Amino acid sequence: MKKIVIVAGSLAVLVALFFGLLYVLAVVDHRARFINNMNLLIEAHAELQEYGAFTNRFQHETVYPFTNRFTIDGKDYQCEFAVECEEFTNRGFLTITTNKMFVWIDKRRGVIPLVKPHTLPPGI
Repeated sequence: MKKIVIVAGSLAVLVALFFGLLYVLAVVDHRARFINNMNLLIEAHAELQEYGAFTNRFQHETVYPFTNRFTIDGKDYQCEFAVECEEFTNRGFLTITTNKMFVWIDKRRGVIPLVKPHTLPPGI
């Protein structure tokens, strides 16, 4: 009887660890996709600066011109491009400004400038 309890307990711990690992991998994948979107915007910005135009050749994400201007805490942000992907569509979308700053347009919280390097919006 003790062996069955020990085996069942060990199995429960292994199952809990497995699901914990799946959660961590999902979070890491989510953040990696966001950082990939940042890189796509940097590529589009660089292409526009070098050639005067950009080509939307991206497979899973849509990069498009986005020229809205936002004023946050007295600072103006002139957007240049935005990127949308299915994973973040319900939450918002990411933009890059003409001076290579990132701005997250959150559907619930509004406009959030990502001023520090490697900053992610809340919840991502």
